[in-house]
Amino acid sequence: SLSNMSKDANKMKILERLDELIECANEKGCDEIFFFYSGDGIVVKNVKEEEYEDAIVPCDYKEKGIINSMTFNSRMEKISKNVKVTLLFDCCHNENFLESAFEYCGGNDLLNKQSEPRNYAANIIMFSLRDIELEFKTRGVINNNNSHILARTFIEHYNECVEDNCSDVTVFSMLHDIRDYMVFNEIELVPVLYSPCDINNESVLLHIE
Repeated sequence: SLSNMSKDANKMKILERLDELIECANEKGCDEIFFFYSGDGIVVKNVKEEEYEDAIVPCDYKEKGIINSMTFNSRMEKISKNVKVTLLFDCCHNENFLESAFEYCGGNDLLNKQSEPRNYAANIIMFSLRDIELEFKTRGVINNNNSHILARTFIEHYNECVEDNCSDVTVFSMLHDIRDYMVFNEIELVPVLYSPCDINNESVLLHIE
């Protein structure tokens, strides 16, 4: 766990921790890894590629720079086959951190199917947030005034499943509960799930021991 409060969520340490997780999966036989980022996200222009891309903002970005989606995705492509990877991006401008084939918005309704997704070997899914307004729907969250809201609702739903003696937390139960929380509290955000494959109602997100 890295924190901006203690200034240890810098660029080098974030990438080091990510590389440690990938090494654990590829070389130490870990079959499931979890990466969570809650903080600032921005859109930057990739001068070399002449296009815009999403990026996260480490605490030392003024000196060391940001971590763009291309850097992140190049690491995701290195994770071995059959490894289960869960990503939680609780930040603005988060659309391109997983260039997957399928997107589900708010529930189990298919929102989009990408024509040219990246070819990930691992089983990677990502939770993020999106604005409700149609003109912003393809750029993730433009302005999120609800700090850490995705992380909080994610943890709360898991705890509710534990209290209800569920054996598993399913992917869609998590999406539905986060969506319902946003609607009930009149928060104009909607959860989005990115996945390389089609998801069904029985797809397990987390096992409860």
